[in-house]
Amino acid sequence: MNPGFSFPVSFGDVLGYAQTVEQILKEYAKSPESFRGITEKAAAFIGENYAEARERESIVSCWNHVSG
Repeated sequence: MNPGFSFPVSFGDVLGYAQTVEQILKEYAKSPESFRGITEKAAAFIGENYAEARERESIVSCWNHVSG
């Protein structure tokens, strides 16, 4: 997870997860517009890294490797 646009929590850290969610919700309630930059960065990352064409290439490459 990229801390530039996400809020990483260690696997299995249920308390840390709950505390992180609580903090994010408090910050969002005070200033929803402050999350605009985060959501824009996340959307750009998703668009660049999980685009349909890239997914297609990845699947074809995998099958070529398996069947090769």
